[in-house]
This record gives sequence, structure tokens and C-alpha cells, in this order.
Amino acid sequence: MPEPRILLSGLGIPESPRWHGGRLWFCNWIDRQVVAADMDGTAEVMLTRDPASHSMGYSIDWLPDGRLLTTGDKVRRQEPDGSMVVHAEQRASEIVVDAGGNAYVNGADFDFVAGAPPKPGYIKLVTPDGQLRQVAGDLQFPNGMDQPGHQHHQPCRRPGAGDRPQPRRAACRRGALPRRPCPGDRGQPLPAGNKPQMPPRRVPARGDDSWRNRGHRRRAASRRGKRQPG
Repeated sequence: MPEPRILLSGLGIPESPRWHGGRLWFCNWIDRQVVAADMDGTAEVMLTRDPASHSMGYSIDWLPDGRLLTTGDKVRRQEPDGSMVVHAEQRASEIVVDAGGNAYVNGADFDFVAGAPPKPGYIKLVTPDGQLRQVAGDLQFPNGMDQPGHQHHQPCRRPGAGDRPQPRRAACRRGALPRRPCPGDRGQPLPAGNKPQMPPRRVPARGDDSWRNRGHRRRAASRRGKRQPG
């Protein structure tokens, strides 16, 4: 394995890493930037956020047509000409977009940075036609969403209290993200079209007694021998 090397330094809380277009994209929170970096360490600022915006708690993903979405006080979309328009009037922290253009965002309505008492969070769905609805609630600090087969997302989980549920699993239990089963949620019905993946069963070859308890076989053979007429 090659030795790890520093690709970039001097960043201000890099978050929301994505692999897109052959480059590593991420949010440079403190500098309010969206940055793309080549593997040789060449970085390019792709988007600069409003200096008056909050420096923390935003992330990125792409619609199927390649337009960039960002979160924050609202979900915004970057048009082909570089302009930013409002995609949804919804405050959000993280975002993940599926192949159909449905954007899932999470968040909680309390000021985490200011130290306000925590409130339960949510996951909401923004459909391609702009409809917004909540699909999961009562989540304790939702963080680290993922989407099956997502080519951009590198799932992360911020360290926290041990009793905090994983948003992906919690969302599955509430039917918010029904595209794959959640391992470990015993007793929960699987979504249609999903079958549990069982490990392959080992079938011993003919004459292979290694899988049996040979001690039991020897004792049984000994008992049979004692019953035979002398």
C-alpha cells in the first residue's frame, strides 16, 4: 500500500466530499467555498457563497443533468450560466440526490453552533417538480445520509453520543428511503423487490467428513460393535 500523502492543507473544515468528473469536490466551510481538486493537489474554487451566509452546515450534490445543488438557509441550484437560483425554500444541512432527481435533505430546527438545546431533526424530500414534503422525523441529530449506488457520495458520520440512531436506518424504518433493506432491523418488512442476501451455504464434497464430529461417529461405531454377536 502506498504511503498516504497530503493533497491539500490550510483548509477551514472541509466537508461533504464527493467524487465528480474525475476530481474530488468538497465544501470548504470557513471560507464559504465549493472546491474541486485534482489528484496532483491542484485546487479550483468552483463556487463562492455569500460572505454573509453561515459558514458551517452546508453540502453539495448534483442533479442527473449535472446542475449543482447546495444547502444552507435554502436549497439552491447552479444554472449552466453559473447563476444561483432557489431550488427549494428549505433550510438544510446535508443532501443526497437519487437517479430520478429526487433530493433528500436533512436538518434540525435549532442553532447547533450557538449551543441551543437540541430538537429532533428530519429528512425531507424535494421532488424534481419542486414539491417539498417530510419523509422522516423525530431523528436525533440526523447526519451521514447515503444513497444506494450513489457515485458521488462518500458517507461520513460525525462522532456523537452512542445512542444517536443512524439516519439511514431510521429513515428506512419510517419508509423514507425504501430502495434497500437496512441490515440489523430485524422484524421490519423488506421493500418490494429487495431480497435478503444470505451467505452461500457450504455443501461438503462426497466423502468429506471434516464437517462432522468424528468423536460421535467413533462412539456410535463402538456401540454398534459391542452389540454384534461374539
